[in-house]
Amino acid sequence: MSHAGVPGPKQPYIQMRWFWGVAAGLLLAGYAAGLAWPQHFLPSLEPLVRHIQQLGSTLHRQNPVAVIWVLFLNNWITSVSLVVFGVGFGIFPAWRMWVNGLLMGVVNAEVAARLHVPWWKVAVFALLPHGWLEMAAVTCAGGLGLFVGYQVTAASADALRGSARWLRRLAEAGWGPVAPSSRGFSDVFSGRGAWPRWRERYFVISPPLSYWMAAITLALAAAAVVEAVVTPWLIHHFLSV
Repeated sequence: MSHAGVPGPKQPYIQMRWFWGVAAGLLLAGYAAGLAWPQHFLPSLEPLVRHIQQLGSTLHRQNPVAVIWVLFLNNWITSVSLVVFGVGFGIFPAWRMWVNGLLMGVVNAEVAARLHVPWWKVAVFALLPHGWLEMAAVTCAGGLGLFVGYQVTAASADALRGSARWLRRLAEAGWGPVAPSSRGFSDVFSGRGAWPRWRERYFVISPPLSYWMAAITLALAAAAVVEAVVTPWLIHHFLSV
């Protein structure tokens, strides 16, 4: 632990395991809920389901390279948004992981019902071939977004505590000049206050983000190739589509 209460170099990776676990838990919980009660969630997810159907119809007429690019870009933008909007205290990535899981579960259940096959058969032949890579990347991005949200929340709390100390000391001084020896408003946002904490937390966040975003990009590229080439073949041969 550093002097400012910011995790040391190795601790972010330890912390991120927890955030990845939370992201995976939200995704799996959403998937299970969507699979178990598709009719309950379908009305609220209908616009997203319709978008997926329209995208599938459009891509069906495209050449494989174009399909790979569109699939990759769509998933990459989703992953980046999970990380970037994590600055909003981690609310967006948490919500989006749950919704992604719900969407997968509902689509899985609906396709299984339409084809009159068990849900697990759809999962094995239409979801898992590319989904294990894609969902691993999205879960990693969701965990990173939650981690960013945690760091922003912690740094904001540091700043608020510093401001509260300054106001308390100002009140104790009768709202007059604060003694030079006390920590004043300038300390809160200067070299001894919140700014170094924000700066240190940024450097805690930035190295793992750069490494993991590169890994996420590679995983999504591989998933797009599998989804465009392998998954349609498996669906055609094993699900009689």
